[in-house]
This record gives sequence, C-alpha cells and structure tokens, in this order.
Amino acid sequence: MSRHDTLDAEPNDKGGVTVLSINGRKFVVGLRWQALKSSVNFMREARLFGKEHGMDIVVIREGLIIQGGFVSKKSGVTKEMYSAASVLTDVLGQSWLSVFQLAEDLFYLVAADKNAVIPDSDFIGTEARVRQRMMELNSMFEWSDDQIIAPESWSFAGTEKKLESLLTPQNAKKKHKLKQLTFGLSKREWLRIGGLVAVAGAVGVGAWTYYQMAARAERERIRQAQEAHRAELARLDAEQRRLIASTSLTRPWTLKPRSSQMLHLCQEAIYSLPISIGGWAFEKATCKPSMLDATYERKTGASNVDYLTEFSRVFPTGDVKTLINNDNTATFSLAMNMSPGGDELNQMRKNVRDVFVSHFQRIDLPFKVDAKESELIVPEFLPNGAPWPKNAAPPAPTWNTYAFVFESADIPSNILSGLPEDGIRVAIIEAQFKEESASFSWKTVGELYGLR
Repeated sequence: MSRHDTLDAEPNDKGGVTVLSINGRKFVVGLRWQALKSSVNFMREARLFGKEHGMDIVVIREGLIIQGGFVSKKSGVTKEMYSAASVLTDVLGQSWLSVFQLAEDLFYLVAADKNAVIPDSDFIGTEARVRQRMMELNSMFEWSDDQIIAPESWSFAGTEKKLESLLTPQNAKKKHKLKQLTFGLSKREWLRIGGLVAVAGAVGVGAWTYYQMAARAERERIRQAQEAHRAELARLDAEQRRLIASTSLTRPWTLKPRSSQMLHLCQEAIYSLPISIGGWAFEKATCKPSMLDATYERKTGASNVDYLTEFSRVFPTGDVKTLINNDNTATFSLAMNMSPGGDELNQMRKNVRDVFVSHFQRIDLPFKVDAKESELIVPEFLPNGAPWPKNAAPPAPTWNTYAFVFESADIPSNILSGLPEDGIRVAIIEAQFKEESASFSWKTVGELYGLR
C-alpha cells in the first residue's frame, strides 16, 4: 500500500472488521456474507437475519445469488463506507481468488464465485492464516491462473496486483455502500401501505368500480407472486441438489495432503531430530499432517537436568515444550504445516487396490489392505457460499475406500516410488530407531480411494 493509504482500525487476526482508507474512500473488510433465498423479499430476510445476529448495517449484492454482507455499527463502521469485497467482485468478474499484501505480515484475502463473495473469505490476517485459507479455497473451486491474484513472493499461481489500483473512486459505486438496516417496515413498504389506504379511502367515497378493478388486479398480482415464489423454490431446490452433488468437500481426500508431500515433509522432519539430547536417546517419532510427536529414552548416567539443559539449546525459542514421563522417557511435539491435496476424482481408477497390491507383490514386501466403509464429510458451506442445508445428507459415495499399512527398513518414499499418486493418502508415518544397527524401521499407514 502507498504511504497515503492507512489502516484505520487495528486488524484482528480472528477475522474482525477493519476499515481501510484508500484513494480518499473508506472500505470495510470483514463482513459476514449470507446468501438470501428470496428473490422478492430479500430485504425483509436481511432485516430478520441482522436482527437475529445483532447486525444493523448491510450491503446487498444482487445477481444469480442474492447475498448480504452484514456488520454491526459497534464495529466502528458507518453507512457511508464501502464494502471492499463488493467493489472487487464487480471489478474482477464472476469467479476469482485474491490475496493482497498490506504490511510485512498482514494480508487481505477475498474470493468470489458466480459473482458472489465466498463466506469466510473477506478478512485480513497473518501470512500463515491467509495461506491456509487460500489453499483450502483453491482445493474447493476450480480457478485458472488468470483468475488468481497473489503476492509474487509466494510462488503461487496467478499475478500480483496492488489493492489501491482496484479500490478506486471510479469503481466504488453507490451500490457498494453500506446501508442501515431498518427494523420494522422500510420507506418503500410504508408507501405501499399508504397506497392501499388511499384505495380504501376511494372506496369509502364510492369508487366501487375502481375497487373491483383494484381487487382483481391485486388478486392477480398475488397469484403471480405465488407462482413466482413456487418456481423460485423449485429452482433453488434443484440448484441446491446440484451443488450438494458437485461439492468436492464431501470427499475425504480433498483436504488431506498428497502422499508425496506427506512423505517428504515427515521424513525430512524425522531425520532433522537429534539422535541424542543430553544423553537421552531418540526412540521413535510419529508424524501426521498436523503434528510430529517424538519420544526420547534416558540412558544410564543421564539425568533430567542434562536432558532439559540440552533441549533448551536444541529449541532455543521456547516454542517447543517437552514433558518427562516417569523420569525415563521424554516427549515433545512439532507442528507440521501441509496443504490440502485437492480433489482428483476425475483421475481416480477402479483398480487402485489391484495396482497397489501388485506393486508390493513385485517388491516382495509384506503389507495389509482392508476394505472399509467410505466416509462422507458434511462441510459448513456449499460451493456457492450458502450454508449447508440443515438435515441435507451428502450424496452417496461413488468410491471404495481401503485402509493400508506396511512396515519397512527403507524409507516409505522409496517403497511407494513408482506408484501412481492419485487416490493414495498417507495418514501416519512412524519411525523407530534401532540402536544396535543405528538405523530406522518404518511403519506407514494410509488409505486408498478408487472408483466403484
């Protein structure tokens, strides 16, 4: 951002509301985006939602999906400010993913699909939090490189752009301004009631013919509105069923890291552990996508103080904590950061089990593969950003699931080398250190997914 553009509010890394002053305008980040189901009475629906959730300011986006961006004026916003996400959605097009750098470790993430802002994507956060959400969104939607904006230093797809080049006075229009939610009847609705009162007055004066015409017109209007409402409900129901069937987040492998990433990062982390800490010898490590747990065993002559003193030298920042158990073993955990592998349903094979089994038969290594029930995940949101419908079951699985496990003296990546990666997810890698041979023994656990 240039030196003329400032952050008016302290950003909250938990997704709080922030006001950006850019090009002489004030833009709000951090709105709660909610799809509005009614195409006719969406303002009434917005007022009900705002009242229920304690939010009294809104910006409305009308299109294939009608949605409101809600916020409370207690957050320090006013109705003269603009929604940054709403402006960007009209500027960048129907579907896109963007990250803008605001400061050294401060980034703004916002994304849209079908010209609607994706919920939980309009926020400012640290690089770690924004990167994680960006990877999640990228695995949920299909964006080409020209639909992605990201800092060049991230080595991500797409190109880098400056936020101030998009949030300009020319792009910030009246429809992007925040509006006060009026709880009760709006001015337009009061005018409609006033019109009906005027008709009633005319009847009182004796305009019976006019009354009959107005009554017929009103009945016809009600009939057409009811038909339109039924048609809209049918369309929404059909669209909802289509979205439920298409969402990749119901498939369990989507948010799990690809096996190549899991193998590389876990093996690298395990080999980086010291063989000894203060005379306590490395015993074993268990690596999962989010955490690596290490265990050390006390050797003769070594003490608790020896271990703790050396541990503080190995991990000098104090971020890693250790626990001594029964004065003979010690454990600690290291955080692992792996990105979701995404959805490869179209690349999966029916014979994934046979291919896997044949590979182990060729290398003559014992293994175990068992069929298990295919799990279904119910995500929080549909691909269009609308909340997942209550009591709506995900589609029946179209894949088979197999649990596998094997033990080896060689590293797991060498064992699995040559196997097609699609449809394979490694969940756990265990390494046991054998002191007599100064080598590791490995145990690898995971799942196979193949089309039915």
